Amino acid sequence: MPTDLDLLVLGPVAAHRNGVPIHLGGAGEHLLLAALIVSIGHVVSDDVLADVLWGDQPPPSAHNTLQSTVSRLRTHLETEIERVDDGYLLSVPTACVDAVRFERAIRSAEEADGSWGQVWDLTRTALSLWRGTPYGAFGDRNPFTLERIRLDELRILANEILLTAEIELGRHALAACSLEALVLEYPYRERMWHLLVAALARAGRRIEAVRACDRLDDILATVGLGASPATKDLRLRVLADDPDVPTPPLRGVATAQPLPR
Repeated sequence: MPTDLDLLVLGPVAAHRNGVPIHLGGAGEHLLLAALIVSIGHVVSDDVLADVLWGDQPPPSAHNTLQSTVSRLRTHLETEIERVDDGYLLSVPTACVDAVRFERAIRSAEEADGSWGQVWDLTRTALSLWRGTPYGAFGDRNPFTLERIRLDELRILANEILLTAEIELGRHALAACSLEALVLEYPYRERMWHLLVAALARAGRRIEAVRACDRLDDILATVGLGASPATKDLRLRVLADDPDVPTPPLRGVATAQPLPR
């Protein structure tokens, strides 16, 4: 079983061996590989694969065509795609999949809470695996949509973990620059705002930190919400000129999402 194989879904679906791209064939082979990866470790039935490949308009010879597509993909990958009962199983270690490696690195970073250099290294490595929209052009079709949404959410969480480490490592100004852009992109993520306030306050930009609290209050008010106790406490600490305005805790950030691998 090859261990030099990389299966890539954090962007357009692709495969590499020893860093060299593998020619997978046409759209059918790419879709088939994506369907096997999204259910890595599990048998994917013929019916599910046929639905992925052709939707509600399968060809008359769908069974034979599926077998042919599997055979071609197996040849391209030079690895086993096992026939199990009425479906197929991609027999590779789950760590071959970039999305699996990404999730494991993020959870390791969360578990390293307090060892900020290690948290930063793990998260940067994890985020470097991304090449675009998960599953590429297939991300808006079943069965990939929910997984794309889940991975996109985990990527946002990864950025929050990375920026927490940046702040704790004393890189306040750099973190504040990134966070100013992120709160515009994700205005309802209270945790992101808390990180911005902490970065500004620790950088000595107290007035801007208070104004960030005000901006968050205004945004929450547009949806009928008031500031949370954590936000109120954050404002009080900034107003008191606390030199160590806290960042939100890491524990539970990434593990709030399941790791079904």
